[in-house]
Amino acid sequence: MFTLVELIRKKIIVYWYSILFNGETSVTYIHQRNNMVKNQVMPSDVTNKNLLKAMFEIPREKFVPPEQALNAYSEVSIQAKFEREIIESRFLAKMINAFNPKKNELILDIGPAMGYSTAILATMCEAVVMLERSELVQGCDVIFSELGLDNIITASGSLTEGVPEHAPYEGIFIQLAIDFFPSDLEEQLKQGGKVLAVFNHDGVKQCYSGLKTTEGMSWSYEFDANVAHLSEFKTNVGFNF
Repeated sequence: MFTLVELIRKKIIVYWYSILFNGETSVTYIHQRNNMVKNQVMPSDVTNKNLLKAMFEIPREKFVPPEQALNAYSEVSIQAKFEREIIESRFLAKMINAFNPKKNELILDIGPAMGYSTAILATMCEAVVMLERSELVQGCDVIFSELGLDNIITASGSLTEGVPEHAPYEGIFIQLAIDFFPSDLEEQLKQGGKVLAVFNHDGVKQCYSGLKTTEGMSWSYEFDANVAHLSEFKTNVGFNF
């Protein structure tokens, strides 16, 4: 039997062990996450309250390579496998703010690397389909489950072909730069559906909002976004409107 003093001492040891070694309960990560939102995201004209709430709550350190966890809240992009880039939080926040997902929408998130954007979007809409390379999708379901995000479907396959079995989508989100927007993806978008994508114009990366109309896609410039290329969407030409 433990004495009261021993029990208290044991609880204190367990508490500090969790602080030091458990990412989500770590005071350091929580403090860094709060600072990221207050000092990087909010000054970037991000005003969507649901988005800000999600970024305060979702542990970004779980969605970066383990060796990069200490950089999860730094104002830098983080490299993942297969030429994927986990973009700066302020750029991602500006994109989602412009995309403006709604609670009743089904969203297709293409090329999200390790799934951070998918987790954020899942808190804001009805459901999200995450499309990525199979090697990057592995393990995401476990993290999503741990976070109580049961409205995410993970899929692997050709990024340019989308996921037609779950179409039509109210929105398609592509955070890395592309040279073209495939007709297969346009076909999977509902009439009146929206797109947020970064287009490469001869090396200049610009974020655009798209709207599917009866006459095709209509694009509107949002802001410059110096993000990595999504390799599956590369050509030798670049995008032309």
